[in-house]
Amino acid sequence: MLIRQLPLSGSLYRTWVYRALRTVVIWGVPALVWMPASAMEWPEFPSPESVSVVIVGEDMRINGLPTKIWEFSTAQPPEEVLSYYRREWKKPAVPDSPGFIEEEAGGWQVISRSEDPYLYTVQVVESSMGSSKGFLAVSRPMELVGYQADGFAKPAGSEILSDVFSDDAGKRGRVIQFKNSQSIEANYNFYRNRYLADGWAELSELPAVVVN
Repeated sequence: MLIRQLPLSGSLYRTWVYRALRTVVIWGVPALVWMPASAMEWPEFPSPESVSVVIVGEDMRINGLPTKIWEFSTAQPPEEVLSYYRREWKKPAVPDSPGFIEEEAGGWQVISRSEDPYLYTVQVVESSMGSSKGFLAVSRPMELVGYQADGFAKPAGSEILSDVFSDDAGKRGRVIQFKNSQSIEANYNFYRNRYLADGWAELSELPAVVVN
């Protein structure tokens, strides 16, 4: 198994958030609680020998859920990847419960396993020439405590859709998605006025830089 480091992008946030939270709900975990992910000891995530794995998020919180995420690729087709995890997770972690759960979401095949206190999730899709690609994630679901996104100013009437935070090798990032009934211009003016008051400068008002 080959492993390398890859910075976590905003597109990956958007790709993963929905599926991660959906899988948590399927396993019957009602909601999430925050705890510092960096204070955790993450377990090893099993994977086939032929899989090339890229670490994309070592210290993340998805709506408060501590999570570690890898991206993978392999020459094997998706069915072989799924078969590996069906064998690996065949034995239930808890008596009288399934060893794993499978579903399809947006064209992706998803297989997950709850092994207290961790939730393991694999999502895979066919790539070029019969190969496959996907994501591995391990997280720590907790009991319902009513997680609320904080430290984020937003226009009146806004609803937070997702709040994803990462801190990898000192590179901190946060992506928040929200919606409201206000116009794009009203949202822009809200943040423009707020950040200008905090000493920020608008790019369109900065002098042009000429590169020879």
